[in-house]
This record gives sequence, C-alpha cells and structure tokens, in this order.
Amino acid sequence: MGSFRGVVFVDTLQDAANREEELMEFFDFTNLPFEVMPANLNHFKSLIVKAKESVED
Repeated sequence: MGSFRGVVFVDTLQDAANREEELMEFFDFTNLPFEVMPANLNHFKSLIVKAKESVED
C-alpha cells in the first residue's frame, strides 16, 4: 500500500473500544500499525473558524 508507515484513527465518537473488530479488519487489510487518538470535534471546528477568518482578512 505505497509508502505509508501507519494509520491514526481519530476517534471523534469516543467509541473505539466498540469498534475493535472493524479496526482489526482494517489492520488486516492494510497491514499497517494503527494508533487510536481520542478527539472531539471542537479542535476541527477551531481550525475551520481560523481558516475562515484568515480568508476574510
């Protein structure tokens, strides 16, 4: 699969533990190590707001 070294699963729903089987299937398909990173959507919202403000300036 190209030159990828790994995958970061950004868990915005905070339910990675309930998706373990799907994550393992993805790992089996890609043969890449993965890391689960808990996150909320506020981070992404702030990035969008910041980008919007920079366009308006």
